[in-house]
Amino acid sequence: MTAITDFLSTEGYDLLKRDKLADELNRELTEVTNWYPPPDYTGSYAANHPDNLFVVGKDLMKGSTNGVGGTKVRMKGVGLFSLIWEDPFANMTSLAAETNLFPHINCLRVPIIDEDGSNGGWDTKTASQRDSYYNTTILPIINIALSHGWYVILDYHAVKPWNVPERLRKAKDFWGYMAPRFKGNPKIIFELFNEPSDPSVYPFPGTLANYLEYQVIYQKLADYVRFLAPRNLQLMGTPTYDTRSIYAQDYPFTSSNMAYVSHIYTNFTLSPTWTATQLSNWWITTIPNNRPVFLTEFGWTTAPEVPGETALSNQPNFPAAMQMFLSSQEHVHPFPWSYGSLGLGFLNPSGYNLKAFWETNLPLLTA
Repeated sequence: MTAITDFLSTEGYDLLKRDKLADELNRELTEVTNWYPPPDYTGSYAANHPDNLFVVGKDLMKGSTNGVGGTKVRMKGVGLFSLIWEDPFANMTSLAAETNLFPHINCLRVPIIDEDGSNGGWDTKTASQRDSYYNTTILPIINIALSHGWYVILDYHAVKPWNVPERLRKAKDFWGYMAPRFKGNPKIIFELFNEPSDPSVYPFPGTLANYLEYQVIYQKLADYVRFLAPRNLQLMGTPTYDTRSIYAQDYPFTSSNMAYVSHIYTNFTLSPTWTATQLSNWWITTIPNNRPVFLTEFGWTTAPEVPGETALSNQPNFPAAMQMFLSSQEHVHPFPWSYGSLGLGFLNPSGYNLKAFWETNLPLLTA
């Protein structure tokens, strides 16, 4: 009896809770109408648009018509720190004056924070507040980037367990608002879910089994966004904070025109004493070698430990390893986190010290 009681209070409870979550997700996927009908091409840009981005194998082709023709291109740039935690317009002005960075950028990542207790976020706003936020901040920032000739990664910046029905609903609501507004612009790239974190009540997060279950759920989100915006490039995150894109090598989503997201920080390694070569070689094993990968975040800190960011502890060989990794993996499209003055941003002298690294390495990256 004791063994049964222990099971019910631990493993058994987790299994029951997991089954309940699965039931809720199934209801969410089946009860919502018009989630994934055939794409609606009304108002979409033409398939042969010269700025169209199309995935062909592991390459990203610009100006390709459904995979035919085009020129191989590599997206590279920076990600803004936030649109709500600091002034994004000031950061865009500062970025335009960066003579060692600005000329070599062709894409900007724009994170739309899902929720934040002090400053608010997309998911916490009313319909009228969302319209105001979109018209006064999001769209103007995107237009500034477009005026520079850049592409833009529109990032639904959530860091949440992926198997919670509420998260799926909120992601759907976000893209239900954004995708129709940008379906006519091939320079807007959709990052569907910033960092799907470890799922709740799963004993082995990050496994292939978890990835496949995640895939079943978020394939439907990808299909829904594809219905709303038939041609825009989609970026798909993977479980455990975007550290499992390797599974897409053999088990890709069925979506057309999709690349995969990976994030690399110093805690995503097996040893703090690894050499640069060991680090680079390890990272190569964590990404697919047959599909485009957008490294939408990477970074380190030169401090032994940053309060509140212990995962970003110092690894002295990280910069050299990242240089090796990016130079050898041309199908990786890099964006360090992040360009801003707060936290560990480029403009904070106590931050990553990424600015000097990126000024040196960004000009060297080729397709």
